[in-house]
Formats: sequence, structure tokens, C-alpha cells
Amino acid sequence: MADNKRIIEEINRYCQPNSLLIIDSYGILRRLYCPFKVKVIRHVHYLTINEIVDVLAVKISSDLVMLYVVQQLAYPYYYFVIIDQVEDPF
Repeated sequence: MADNKRIIEEINRYCQPNSLLIIDSYGILRRLYCPFKVKVIRHVHYLTINEIVDVLAVKISSDLVMLYVVQQLAYPYYYFVIIDQVEDPF
């Protein structure tokens, strides 16, 4: 767990909770800023499958799982699919 704390400190040094780096469908590295839209793919708490919600922040858990803050609660990223479209770079 001590290693995880060091890793989290490193992540927080270079990453901000208001954006996420993604590779778009053109293979280009892009920064997606919060809030961005995602579709729920796993029923959890008050969220239902296929519901579209806004990610307000991106965090990391103590066990190094990326979390999306949605409606004031943090959920693992794998409960969602990003649906925001990045503009065509060409």
C-alpha cells in the first residue's frame, strides 16, 4: 500500500482531476475536460444502464482504480463508456 501512495502522489503531480487523457478514434492523444458525458453500462446505486450522465471530476482510488465523480459520488471508470465526441483533427 505504501507503493500505491507514492504512485498516487506521482499521478497527482502530473494529472488534474478536471480532465482525462484519451486516445481518440483517429489514434490521437487528446485531453477531455470535465464535465464530459458517459453512458452507464452497469447498474449501480441510482444510475441505470444506458443513462447518460456527466463526469464532474476524475480521481484515483487507494488501490489505483480510476474513478469518475458522478452526481457527487465516485464510481469505477469501468461502469461507464465515454460518449463525448472529439472533433475531427483533419
